Amino acid sequence: MDDEIERIKQEDLEEANELPANDDEPSTSRRPPPTRARAGKASIEAPPPRVPNGSARRGKRPAKAAGVVGEATRRKAPAKKIKLELENLPATAIVPKGVDPTPPKWLSEVLPRRTPYYPQIDDLLYYFIEAHKSFNSAAHSEDSGADRAVHANRPWELPLDWNTVELVKVTELEIIITKQQFKRIAKITVERISDGAPTDPKKRFFKILLQEIPDAEDFLILKQFVDQSRALHLTAGQRVRTLFNEADKWKWFNGEIKQIGNPAVNVAESDFHSLGIRWDESEHVAGGEEGVEWLSPWEVSPLGGDRGEEPRDGIEFTSEELLEMAYKPEPGDWDCFSLEAFRQRVLPLLSEITENSHAEFFAAPVDTEQFHDYFHYVAAPVDLMMIRSRLENGFYRHRSALRHDVEQIVKNSATYNGPLHVATKEANIIASVFLELIGYVQQLFHIRCLQTVHTNPLRQRFSDTLDSHVECEIDTHKVTDRFNKSSE
Repeated sequence: MDDEIERIKQEDLEEANELPANDDEPSTSRRPPPTRARAGKASIEAPPPRVPNGSARRGKRPAKAAGVVGEATRRKAPAKKIKLELENLPATAIVPKGVDPTPPKWLSEVLPRRTPYYPQIDDLLYYFIEAHKSFNSAAHSEDSGADRAVHANRPWELPLDWNTVELVKVTELEIIITKQQFKRIAKITVERISDGAPTDPKKRFFKILLQEIPDAEDFLILKQFVDQSRALHLTAGQRVRTLFNEADKWKWFNGEIKQIGNPAVNVAESDFHSLGIRWDESEHVAGGEEGVEWLSPWEVSPLGGDRGEEPRDGIEFTSEELLEMAYKPEPGDWDCFSLEAFRQRVLPLLSEITENSHAEFFAAPVDTEQFHDYFHYVAAPVDLMMIRSRLENGFYRHRSALRHDVEQIVKNSATYNGPLHVATKEANIIASVFLELIGYVQQLFHIRCLQTVHTNPLRQRFSDTLDSHVECEIDTHKVTDRFNKSSE
């Protein structure tokens, strides 16, 4: 039997080497090793706050989320009939020489940010084609670090009856590792929901590959941010400010709108780069003292009052401003809950789950010193500590984004350990218990919510006052009971 296993392993390796290269082919990891992924004790440190408003035009720019539409066709090796005992054969992920397999920092974000865009399930976005063209130019640069699969596609060239600006909704999200360059990319499926969007699924849905690269424009902007900027009705002569990066510190800088409508963009329906602004420190702007810089309305904040009362240039951006300018939950994002009410009821449950013995492997990040090849296979590491930090900080914009992270724990274990491994079985127990308890809390709250609205029609369903009077009736015994039932 050992000779037979070695023979099949050798045949697999030879077939893999004979496959022609496909530069645009995203790939998933091969058969994972059976090692039980015990979590380490290292804590997740929140990364420095990203710029919540505006693109960095001065000094070093922020890395921006960007990508392309279209999914390359996977080329598969001939299928093999492999017996169950081959489940435990070790596999080797092929990491190109000189490439660090560690995931980029944006995948471990726990703080909300305004830009670059971080994709989440159920996001409502505006897709700006002109901004995507600008991104594509930046991604084509050799020093951009963009994967070839990202900068090779141009969705605006596809016959999909495009609008200049498309309203879309994220319906699917997966982090993948590309085969040739070992880059981590978010593969997103979006649905076109603008008025008059095609009904044909082949034209209504399309895929986007997002990779955070420097000097690239955001071309996916949350609908809430665009709507807020349009409501400001910015005009020529108005004073505004935005954020620039100086010496790796985000600072506010003031300027004046000199022109509305960018002749270089030449698209009347698009807000992209529609504001010509001259900054007070104009020597930093290309074009000299009289030059203007073109920004989008969602990249600036208006300054009110007398110019003499304006905050001075160069004031550092604060964490309070980060929260103030982050996405604000809307009705329906958290079902009947406000985000604060949801956190008050779910965080205690998460604490109980994290302390349970079933969660031993997933309570904290995996110890990659012990499991040194973990990042060779797992594209998007997630653990309960990260989920807790994200929930506490308001990182998740919707309940479905939290669910996606919980389910990602199971997927990661199946990828690295195999679907039949004991660690994956434990991950399934953790996920099913947590999601079931969240569903129970929502059901309880929904009933109370409807009862209160029925007895007092003037009471708003989503009001914080109502939230404060609804108590969660789940105690630690219910958490233990659910684990016991799931383990049977």
